[in-house]
This record gives sequence, C-alpha cells and structure tokens, in this order.
Amino acid sequence: GWYFAQLFICALSVSLHPAGLAYPLALLCSWYKEPLDHKQQKYFFIGINFIVLVTLLIRLGWYDLEWLQNPIISLSTTVFGPVLNNEMTVIRWVTGTVILLVLTAVVFKQYRSLWLDFTGRTLLIGLVLGASANDPAWAMIALSIILYFGFPLLLGVQHSPTGGLMHQRGVALFLIFILSTLFMRADKAHYEIRQLGILSEQDQLIKTLSEEAETARKASEESGSNAFPIRLRVASQWPSRTMIACKCDTFPLPPAAKDPQTQLAMLRNFSHLLFDPRQSANILLARNLAGLGGDAAETLVLQPNGVLLHFKNASTSSSGK
Repeated sequence: GWYFAQLFICALSVSLHPAGLAYPLALLCSWYKEPLDHKQQKYFFIGINFIVLVTLLIRLGWYDLEWLQNPIISLSTTVFGPVLNNEMTVIRWVTGTVILLVLTAVVFKQYRSLWLDFTGRTLLIGLVLGASANDPAWAMIALSIILYFGFPLLLGVQHSPTGGLMHQRGVALFLIFILSTLFMRADKAHYEIRQLGILSEQDQLIKTLSEEAETARKASEESGSNAFPIRLRVASQWPSRTMIACKCDTFPLPPAAKDPQTQLAMLRNFSHLLFDPRQSANILLARNLAGLGGDAAETLVLQPNGVLLHFKNASTSSSGK
C-alpha cells in the first residue's frame, strides 16, 4: 500500500507542474543512497520511472503554463496576493526583489541542510525545475524554503543568555508578526476581490464563454425540441479553468499549421477558441487565425492578454462523433 501510495503521489505531482518532478527525483535519490534492501530498491526504480514516463505521455507536457515569467512578480504575490493584469506597484517590485535576495542567501547558507533532508531536497529540486516557469506555484516553493530553512538561521544567531526572551528571539518574533499580518491582509484582499467579482483579463474571457454556454443551454431547454442542440467545443490555452467554468468540451490549443486554410481544417470541429495571441508560442497560430477572415471566424472579445474567437461554420452538433 505504501509503495503504490508513493507512485500515486509521483504521478499526481508530475501532472501538476514541472516542479512536481522534484518528488520522484528526490525519492529516487533517497533509494539510491540509502536503500532498505536491493529488492525494494529495484521495485522503486522501475515503478517511479514507469509512472513518471506514463504521466508525461498522458499529460503531453504542461501546455497550460506560461513559461519564463518574471520571478519578482511571482514572489511578490506570496506577500500581497495575486496581481490582476500585471499591474505592479513600486512596493511590489521592492518586496519581490528583497524576497529573491533572501531566497538566494538562504539557499546558499543552508544548501547542505537542504540537500541532506528529504523535504529540503524536494523543495530545492522543485525550486530549480520550477524556475522554468517562475509562476506563483514556484513562488510558494520559494516561500516554503525561506520559512522552513531561513528562520533556523535567525534562531541560530548567538545572543547573550542574560538578555531575556525578546533580546534572544526578538527579531524572529518581530518577523513572524509582520509576515502573519501581511499574509492575513493578502487573504482578506483575495476574499474582497472574489466578493466584488473582479477578474483578470483571462478570467473575463472565460466568464464570457461560460455565459454564452449557459445561454445556449437555457435556450435549448426552453425550446423543448427534439433536435440535437449545438454544443460548444472549445480549444483553450487554459483548458482546465475553461472546462470547469463553461462545463463544455474543452481541449488544448492545436499546433500551428503551415497556412490559414490548413489551420481552419484542423479547427472544423471547434466552436470557440480562447488564447493569448501576444505570447511568443502562439504567434504562428495567431497569424493563421488572422488570415482566415470574417467569413470563417469572428472575434467575440478582445483583451490585451487574450482573445475569444467564434467559428461560424463549426461542426459541433451533439449527434456528431
């Protein structure tokens, strides 16, 4: 049971993020250096490698991630909460820079402790692998390293034994109080944003699509006809969020074709397409879609960080395959 539980955790972590590869790698390292016995070591080597490869093949990469984001922006979200539409203030830039410097210092000073501890080794490998994205998930790994391995550095500073509790632990207590207050304010700001319905540009596009899907479903129910209704089938750069929000068939973005007509043939079974045309990975796809003209596709919503397209002659009836 413990063996298969470990394999399940490996598959789950790898499917979520590139940093998730850190757990199976740390587990393999532990079984390589300190095996309980050679038979179990062999089982773990075969099982972990097999489950990781199968997960990567099923997942086909992490297509819904934005790569090489600004680490300072992501690190600032650990203190102040998420940034809507990349609206960074001076205090966020300063805070993110300070956290990055503190993270570098902690990793440099605590490298041996990080590598010898299984949790520390997992976090360290995850920090390195997650740097390919530098997203808020990576920032949480960085925050965990700072909190778990940075505070022991403060507590290890030599103080006078006659100075009292505040003299010996005053700096650490002060930092805990400040960080707890900032985290509490970030949670409150996140709650207020949700209550006010403030969404990022990407989420606004997804909301528009979900409202259109809901309208189509209500119209089909009110008509009461026996005809098969038109079903939304969406290609999205953010398939997970899109599928949950609009409750419709959602697939990742198709690859860029050699010309617009070939691209249109690839999208003949899709009713909508949702993506960010300004990202470098989507430039060829955006060029092909721009060359289709208004007869094939129309722009429903255009945002600085995303666009929602509707294909007029999509073959997406529920009676189709």
